[in-house]
Amino acid sequence: MKHRIDQMRRRAARYLDVRSVPVAPARGLFSLSFDDIPVTAWTEAGPILAEHGVKATYYVCGGLESGENLGLPQFTTAHLQALFEAGHEVGCHTFSHLSALRATPGAYAA
Repeated sequence: MKHRIDQMRRRAARYLDVRSVPVAPARGLFSLSFDDIPVTAWTEAGPILAEHGVKATYYVCGGLESGENLGLPQFTTAHLQALFEAGHEVGCHTFSHLSALRATPGAYAA
């Protein structure tokens, strides 16, 4: 099976002009992300991350800005600006918080 997977990767690399790059960091990697960004993901977790020199990715659903989700107050534009200025990554995962699992193909495409 491994041989077959390697074979498929090489074939895809020829057509997609993709090259394998070995990753060998001097030390381990840690990835931390926050989804939908309740206010506390910045106001509570932000100082803890800063204290330990850790950066995170904050995934934003723009339509939740200054609103509420799952009973929790959500981020504001000022929060996004502050976390970005602190060196964190801001990612987007739809504006309307559309569920890809429940959406029809047409709604998902729109």
